[in-house]
Amino acid sequence: PIKLTRGVLSHKTACRTPLRVLAGVVDEDMSAKRERWQTPTDCYTLCRIHRQRQECGAYPHRYELRLDHSDEVLLTAFREDEQSMCRIFEGAAAGPEISEHDEAFLGSVVPNFWGTAFSVYDSGCDKEALLRLAPASADLPVRQRTPLCKIGYETNLLGDCPRKVTFDMDRGGQRYHMENVAPRWDKKLNSYALPFFGRVKKASAKNFQLVVDDNFNTIYLMFGKISKDVFCLDFRGPLAPIDAMAIAIAALAKKRAVS
Repeated sequence: PIKLTRGVLSHKTACRTPLRVLAGVVDEDMSAKRERWQTPTDCYTLCRIHRQRQECGAYPHRYELRLDHSDEVLLTAFREDEQSMCRIFEGAAAGPEISEHDEAFLGSVVPNFWGTAFSVYDSGCDKEALLRLAPASADLPVRQRTPLCKIGYETNLLGDCPRKVTFDMDRGGQRYHMENVAPRWDKKLNSYALPFFGRVKKASAKNFQLVVDDNFNTIYLMFGKISKDVFCLDFRGPLAPIDAMAIAIAALAKKRAVS
């Protein structure tokens, strides 16, 4: 019989193969994912987020990132409950039976308890947590997960002002900080409003646009409600597809300290 002992596959005494020889394969896989999903483009990518929920909005929730012009599913994500991390997968792979050990796994969005801070990681694993659960995994060719970006929401329990969103990322030796455009009070509508250029159909506290240094002439990401479970998600570089997907996931997450 084939046995796995201390990171070595063995068949009787004839063959002993340390799994560390597969480290190169793991590195190539992570490099390919990084090149495709963490590489931005200068042009705008027009997409929609489709949210799938259980009856009465119950969990689990599944999200699909679809291209506007072709309806092609680029990315999917799966959240088991309101406090769990949300796992992002390539294509239509996301589902209750698919774990972060699947080859289509791209990364995760990890919330804090209050729903005010979200940390985004790549497809590596939390080696410290893994070692606590399975000490023998020290000999396996796993890679430590790398932080990709952080998304923040300002605490607002009373809901007496619009939401404030921040995005921070270090990539390619450059640091990026974005904030949402503050909506203005519209006397005719008797509410706060932002122009979404026909891309957004419904008023919602979740609607926002990300810019740098309050420069409204260049919108790097636009998120807004189209229907009950469909949302506009348009973005451009320096934001890559996985960044935009993570921002949308954070926008749709449960927020105990944000009204």
